[in-house]
Order: sequence, then C-alpha cells, then structure tokens
Amino acid sequence: MTLTGSYSSTKPSKAPESLTDNSTGNATQLTVKREQLANIYRQSLFSLIVHILKTLSSKNHPLSVPDITAALLSITQQSYNVNTVRRHLSSMIEIFAADESSEYIDMKNAFISCYGGIIHEIDNSIGVNMKNTYYFEPLLSAGDVNMLCACVTSNRYMSSREKEYLNAGIKTLSPYYSNTIPALDNSMLHNMNKKIAMDEIINSNAKNLLDFQKNNIYNTTHSSGKAPKNNHLLDIIQSLDHATRERKQIIIRYGIYTYDDTRLNHLKLTDRKKEYTLNPYALCWNNGSYYLICTNKGHHIPFHFRVDRILDIIITNEKCETRPDTLKPFFKGKDFLVDKYTATHPYMSIYDEKDRVDCIFEISAGALSILVDYFGENIRLEKTDMNTVDVSGNTQPVFKAEIKDVEYPCLKLFTIQHHHLLRVLSPGRLIDDLKFELSKSLEKY
Repeated sequence: MTLTGSYSSTKPSKAPESLTDNSTGNATQLTVKREQLANIYRQSLFSLIVHILKTLSSKNHPLSVPDITAALLSITQQSYNVNTVRRHLSSMIEIFAADESSEYIDMKNAFISCYGGIIHEIDNSIGVNMKNTYYFEPLLSAGDVNMLCACVTSNRYMSSREKEYLNAGIKTLSPYYSNTIPALDNSMLHNMNKKIAMDEIINSNAKNLLDFQKNNIYNTTHSSGKAPKNNHLLDIIQSLDHATRERKQIIIRYGIYTYDDTRLNHLKLTDRKKEYTLNPYALCWNNGSYYLICTNKGHHIPFHFRVDRILDIIITNEKCETRPDTLKPFFKGKDFLVDKYTATHPYMSIYDEKDRVDCIFEISAGALSILVDYFGENIRLEKTDMNTVDVSGNTQPVFKAEIKDVEYPCLKLFTIQHHHLLRVLSPGRLIDDLKFELSKSLEKY
C-alpha cells in the first residue's frame, strides 16, 4: 500500500528493509497487513465505530467492545460480530501508534484530520474479567473553541457579518459530547440487557446532539456558510496567507484613516498613491493588530504593514526573494518565531537594523507583567535588596531586569511611556534621552 495522498491497493515493488528484517516472508506479511488496513477505510463499519466513540464516549466514560457492538445494533438494526469489531479497533489503535518514521504516519494524520480527534485504548487487563475499553478524544475542547470565537469577536476591524461567518464555522469544531451529552452511566452499559440500555442512552442524547450540530451546520451553510459579500478583510487575509505559503510576490496599495470636520472617514489611499511590490514572509498578531511581515522588492530591511489597512492586493507569478539575513534569525525551518520577533520589535516598527541595544531596568514585581507584554519572557531577573509600595499600600520587591537585543527607538518609546514604573540603569544614552524628553513635556505645563 502506497501512502501518497490517496490510499492505493497496489502491491509495492519492495517493502522497506527496516520493516522486513530482510525476509521475504515478513515482507509478504507486511504487504498483507497494509492491504487489511487499507480495506478498513473502505468499509462503513469503520466510520460507524468512529461515530459511536465520537458521540457516546469520553475519557471518563470509555466503551467496551460489547458496548460498541450494542450501539451498532441499535443504530443500524444489524448484528455485528464482537470479534470483527475488536479487530477493527485493534487496527485503529495500531494506526495511532505510528510515529514519524512509521509506514502508517500518513494514514494516522489523515484520520486525525478527517475525524477531528484520536481514539484511545485503556488497558483494563489487570482486573479480573476486565476488558479493554475505548474512547474518542477530540482535538479541540469546548474551551478551545470558545477561545477561538472570542478572538474573532474581539477583532476591531472585521465587520459583524465577517465575525458571524467565522464563528459559525469555528463552532462546528466543538466536540460532539461537550455540553450536549450527559455523562454515561457505565452500570447501565454492563447490565443484563445492553441493547435496551444503549437504546435509552442513544435516544435520550440524540435530540440534543443533533440539534446542537444541526444548528451549527445550518448557521454555517445558510446564514454564514458563504462569506459575506462585503468581506474585504477576509479576502485580504486569505490572499496574504496564500501568497505567504506559495512564496509569491505581491503588489498592494496601502491606506490611512482620514478625518473631516465631524467624523472619522473610511480608509483612503495615501497621498503618495504608491503601489508596493513586496516579498511576504509571515503574518502575526501583535498588540491587537494583524501584521504582514515582508520586504520591499530588491531590499533587505523588513517592513510591517497592518493587514486592516491594505486596500487591495495582487498576487504575482514572481517568486519571493530569499529571506534576508535580517529575518533569518526569526525562522526555524518554515516556522516563524512570533514571540522572538515581537520581543525584538514590540511596537512593530522598523528603524536602523543595526541600532540594537541591551538595557537594564529597576522595576517592581507588580510591574513585571508590562515587561513581559512588550518583550516576552526572555528577561533576566535579579532580586535587589530594595522594596517599594504599590497603589494599594502593599510592599513589593524591586528587581533588576536585563533585556537583550532590542531596537533602541522602540526601547526609548517604551521607557517614556512607562517611566513612572521603572528606573533606567543602562544604557547611558537612554537615560539622557529620557531626561530630555520628559523635560520637553514639562515645558508645556
């Protein structure tokens, strides 16, 4: 069986040596096993078992093979052999045991992607007459889904219709059993009449389960399944994501907010009416805004563009230029190191790339969160013998905080903004600049 995007029943010309022990007999057995596993995907019983585990089990309420068989009978009105169900489950667990070097890793990833979760086996062999049980673990919990929806809802730049569209789609990722299926009573599952017990459970849960999913699916496919017509921001985001993944250069026009005598107007093209030809490398959130991280064509200094201010975009057929040295430290393979980047550029502004400094502050324990918000957790702390009193009258220890490799203009802006919470120890130029800027502010009063 060849795993290259689709499942094929063609016999491979040669089995991997690492899996055959250089034995023709073992290679034949492996080929047969692959065929058996591939055939599982072509059988409806496989999907039925997944459906039952996905809708009727959880970690706290796993199901045994007889439980699953009883549920199959209740749903399909057909009897299934217990040993057949057990063999299917055994093959599923074998797939999930695959590691990155395994022949089955593609099949495992496909299963997780298609069904949205993982099937686990609980070994109960220690107890007398105890048999293994199984449950379905969804990739996302209800809390995960709610958090994603909250992120969308709190976005300042999307329209209500765009938020509604995204949230309706996200909610379909919520696990079936969460908040809809009552806890299963295992004593019911193991009584004398398993079919009646399973019937009662399925019937009592079915309406809530189906109503919950139908509501989400209806909202997605009817009220929000088609992206709203005025979905400018979503179109821009999708185009940027595509260009970034495909490493294609883009042409954008950028806007600014303008005012008249009474109100804030919509975005308008900047006075320069300039088109930018860019190499897009990454997208990231920082301080509540979504940014495109890129370079201008033919240049190596990074630029940031607020995604919500991009008026239009064209994806060209030109390949992106190689990542400049200024951005290479913020990538690990294809992965963009967002935390490292935003710690270096906390205000998402680019100045002279060579003007980076290390700095040392004295700051109270109560204000450490502000440093983390701007510079991440890569801060070296040393407790001093000093204390301070906060606004509530509580005594707080004072720390010496060292932060490395920060753009000086960003550091200067941060220090001016939060000068009342900290004291600069170094560099000396930052102390001088802070004194100068504060004295200029005092002159206005």
